[in-house]
Amino acid sequence: MAATTVTIYVPLEPEVDVWPLLAVARESGKRVAIPRIVDREHGIMTFDWLGLASTTRADELVVGEFGIPRARVADEARSGDVDLVLVPATAVDTNGNRLGGGAGYYDRWLAGARIEAIPRAFALGVVFGVQVVAAGTFAVETHDQPLDAWVTEHGISRNNASAL
Repeated sequence: MAATTVTIYVPLEPEVDVWPLLAVARESGKRVAIPRIVDREHGIMTFDWLGLASTTRADELVVGEFGIPRARVADEARSGDVDLVLVPATAVDTNGNRLGGGAGYYDRWLAGARIEAIPRAFALGVVFGVQVVAAGTFAVETHDQPLDAWVTEHGISRNNASAL
């Protein structure tokens, strides 16, 4: 996939640190956005574009909800403008189901984006190999949004049921 616009998350322990990808994305001419909690009570987040400034976190970020860093400037990326979403996970099963942090922020955003955006953003889970588990290991709810693929230190695996 030749994505021109991507989202990355600001990693919190023990998530995979994807921040170094910011420099790679920019060098490749990609626009990058990071998540921002918009409505904590209803579990709604959006993504804000990062400026083209330095790649140091201190220059680009401020503390947001739950202490999670967000972009210094709120400049919302529309779901139709996003090609690739890097998604953190606690676990991913071999069917591409994701176990997240429990608040459903990514599930809600992906559900909305999959309805609104054509073509839709490709959801790529980012986990360590030990976080990939057998299908059926954890409960999957009707509102959970599957990943299109996931990447570990061992490579990329694709969800065979993915529409892409």
